Amino acid sequence: MREQRRMNPDEKIKYRKLYDGGLRWQQLADRINGDITTSYTKSQVRDMLKRVTVTQGAGNVGNGQEKRPTLVFSDLHLPYHREGYLEFLKETHKKYNCKELVICVGDLADHHAISRFKSEPDAMGDAHEMSEAYAEIQKLVKVFPNAVITLGNHDLIAFRQAAEMGLSTRYMKSFEQLWDLPDTWNVVDEIIIDDVLYSHGVGSGGKDGAINKAMSEQMSNVQGHYHAFGGCKYIANKRNLIFGLNTGCLCDPNSIAMAYGKHSKYRPTLGCGVVYNKNQATFVPWIL
Repeated sequence: MREQRRMNPDEKIKYRKLYDGGLRWQQLADRINGDITTSYTKSQVRDMLKRVTVTQGAGNVGNGQEKRPTLVFSDLHLPYHREGYLEFLKETHKKYNCKELVICVGDLADHHAISRFKSEPDAMGDAHEMSEAYAEIQKLVKVFPNAVITLGNHDLIAFRQAAEMGLSTRYMKSFEQLWDLPDTWNVVDEIIIDDVLYSHGVGSGGKDGAINKAMSEQMSNVQGHYHAFGGCKYIANKRNLIFGLNTGCLCDPNSIAMAYGKHSKYRPTLGCGVVYNKNQATFVPWIL
């Protein structure tokens, strides 16, 4: 049996770019095993490369779609979503002629029942909530079979709870396994695509959070997390123009899981984002 060896950072970037260019995890495992004479499985390759974030032109490279804009959305908090969100995303995707690859910048599911904060007593139990969220995620995957998701704080609740109990992640399903995501859904912490940074946005809050992070990262930035401040702002100097885009949210502000914000000064902004390139993006409000 051939021995396995750890890939160096340059190799990881090289092979991650091949995945972003269209190779699936099994094809990539076969390629790696042939190139460096090792015996990685599909799951091992995915675990090694899914967190690699330095990438260019991710998704649909070379098939005429790279110049089309990208649909970005966040904070569905399934199953506490706003009814009609999928139709809104489909209509926006078609209206702006977006490429096949879509990006979710986190909080796909809510995990209200297992949060470390006190749950609403009239909310769904954990099994019921998981079942409802799973059904919605399968609908989303069917409509958008090619996607990137940057994990949000709610997406990671189960893993944080396990860590507090001292439970190794080896005892748990991965995020992909939990929701039966296809190989064409790429799960990362953050990702750079065509000089635009995508992440959930934890730690960069307020009405200027997205543009402030763009300035600190020195590149255009797309985020969610802060439901109330959907919108896009720009900043320029003599040499460059960058933007900070907050994609708003698609959760239901009136759902029981969102009861904590019932009397907040700033209400959630429903909508999504469309990114044209590293210098241009727009927020698309969902006008009910």
